Amino acid sequence: MRRATIRIAKTASKTLRASYQTSAPENLTQSRHGNLPGSSQSPITTQLHFFNSVLAETRIPTFRVLDSGGKVMEGAYVPEMDRDFTRRIYETMLMLPSLDNVLYNSQRQGKISFYMTSYGEEASVVGSAAALEPEDEVLGQYREMGVLVWRGFGLDNLMAQCFGNELDAATKGRQMPVHFGSTDLHFH
Repeated sequence: MRRATIRIAKTASKTLRASYQTSAPENLTQSRHGNLPGSSQSPITTQLHFFNSVLAETRIPTFRVLDSGGKVMEGAYVPEMDRDFTRRIYETMLMLPSLDNVLYNSQRQGKISFYMTSYGEEASVVGSAAALEPEDEVLGQYREMGVLVWRGFGLDNLMAQCFGNELDAATKGRQMPVHFGSTDLHFH
């Protein structure tokens, strides 16, 4: 089952890479999908492309696959993923806010010295981790605990690093909390 899941993830990753464009879609200012609400007015696009800040267009486009109603937007590419793989992504994303609640409250109570939540960033962190190969190196930052959760780091290890105790396999409690690391999982 794991091999099938990895094969599907590799296929989706290769397909996504092949669908990248190196130039911007025709006219982002007059996007057929509208603009992101609010003051940014970022044009919405369904095509991935590398943004070139030297171009005349000064607004960075927002990539979307689903509209606000959860329907696939016209022209968007939806990778094929099996149910188990998709469910694992979803469950990992749901676990992060629960961990954030526990650890943020622990920090507020003075039980740990430092913590930064990842509220609102669950999909970008877990989705990116799911697209990577297990041996791909990740140079993580504060809010990227989801990569470790995705790679099977374990709640005991997460807590040991946050509480900075001797059970922390990476640093034996000598690192500031939330500076996660695991050489076995290629997370530095």
